[in-house]
Amino acid sequence: MAAYLDGAEWLDSVIDHLAGNRDVVSLFARTELPVIGYVEPEASYLSWLELPEWLGQGNAVPAEFISRAARVSAMEGADFGPVSKDFVRLGFATSRPVLLQALDRIADAIKGGPVK
Repeated sequence: MAAYLDGAEWLDSVIDHLAGNRDVVSLFARTELPVIGYVEPEASYLSWLELPEWLGQGNAVPAEFISRAARVSAMEGADFGPVSKDFVRLGFATSRPVLLQALDRIADAIKGGPVK
């Protein structure tokens, strides 16, 4: 009952935070990771990153590459159907500093640099 009666301000702040994080991921994907595919989500806190076939140096499992090379947890796209096999699902419902660190690690892994 309390959430329905008094939760509107909190909910608005959560929605604003998630929209800001979505925008951060979108901008980062366009500017720092142009070699990957990205479609901005419309109604979720989950983003889908399409990783090129060559990315994992023969590793056919994109989420394993992200986990191993970037030390970032992502869900395997293939778990959601065969059309998603080249994707990872990355949640962005977290604090901004954690999100930025994860994105930096992913970018470093994709570019072959040292993971921070």
